[in-house]
Amino acid sequence: MNGAKGNNVLPLFTLAAHGKSRANFTEYHLLAAQNAYESALKVENSIKETNSADELKTYIAHVSTCVMCSVAALESKINEYTIDNKDRIDKLTITKQYRNSLNCTTSNQILNDTCIVDKYERLWLLACNCELPENKLKQDIGYLAKLRNALTHFTPEWTGELNKHAKLEKALNNRFPTSPFYPDPACLFFPYRCLSAGCAEWSIRTSQDALRLFPCLR
Repeated sequence: MNGAKGNNVLPLFTLAAHGKSRANFTEYHLLAAQNAYESALKVENSIKETNSADELKTYIAHVSTCVMCSVAALESKINEYTIDNKDRIDKLTITKQYRNSLNCTTSNQILNDTCIVDKYERLWLLACNCELPENKLKQDIGYLAKLRNALTHFTPEWTGELNKHAKLEKALNNRFPTSPFYPDPACLFFPYRCLSAGCAEWSIRTSQDALRLFPCLR
């Protein structure tokens, strides 16, 4: 997995015409995600019959970091793009389905939205004058956001009451290899079987694939 490195990484700073510079954070998030993925993969590649509890905790922590930073990179880029194109975006009319009760500009509606898929869809609609295609990438963005939310707002569930986590398992089924450290299907999918190096790789790839579409929004 090398999608988060090389020429595809976005620039750290935007230079304005008046000579000022502004730090963009997308690249930092991508680098953090890549480093976390590589650390998780290193643990996974050195798998032993018996790994210590500390090693397993570190492994899960790396994957969690990768997932959260992958989503943060995508949201950061959406916000950066919105700020950079604020004047043009505000001249366009947002569709009725995305209107909210706030009396604010279109760009501020995008910036204030807390749903990563809605933010992405709004920009796509404004720039391309069509709906974001209902394809695997759109699904993956949504599922990645749900996984990030499950980690950020983690709520423990007893094994007999896995309502939220069962939905997450169904959504993520077969999207990536599960953790080799928890091979038993009876083991909790989230967070144990779910958080694998394969999950980390999928999260970076999903974020990168979404980021690569931004040239289409210019």
